[in-house]
Amino acid sequence: MSNGLGASLGEKMNNKESALKNIVSFLKSEEKYFLLNGTNQYKKHPLILAAIIVSAPPNSTILFRVNHKSHIKDFLSSLINLTKNPQPGKPINVDGKNLYVDTINSASWGKTPRKIDYAVIYPIDSLDSKTGDENLTDIKNRDPKKTFMVTWTDNKDMSWTNSYNPTIITYDAEEEDPDYHNRVASLNKDVKEEKNH
Repeated sequence: MSNGLGASLGEKMNNKESALKNIVSFLKSEEKYFLLNGTNQYKKHPLILAAIIVSAPPNSTILFRVNHKSHIKDFLSSLINLTKNPQPGKPINVDGKNLYVDTINSASWGKTPRKIDYAVIYPIDSLDSKTGDENLTDIKNRDPKKTFMVTWTDNKDMSWTNSYNPTIITYDAEEEDPDYHNRVASLNKDVKEEKNH
């Protein structure tokens, strides 16, 4: 799924700098879907949200869709200071952008805007092909400029996302925390090997 994004020869492919460069390039491109995977489990979605917040025009509407409403505060804590868990449908003003949250459960979808500029789904591995397509169809109907899908772990079959032809970039923890990277990579490998038996 090469589309002009990616690291040049000799450049580290899976580090934060490369991931951010590719996110920014994607934001400027005509591409619609982006999938960020890799071993840096807790830093991928804040990197995307921060890049959107910095580059989006004022009053842009960002939808952050999570797997459960109890996780919203934790998922956003590295990006913004929240005193309580935000509720679906209540906008959070972040640097002049309107950040809304809902969940992968369709019951929450009616509480968030029908027209959005950007969507981020995390963790995408909470979805399978049926629920994934339902979520992405709902988001597509909201007419975002860009849709980001972000994994937590890479031990699930994500081939269902291929039908969206996403730009796929990897952000690993290898440079920042090699031991953590190796543990997560080993866990992902073990789970994949178990599935193949």
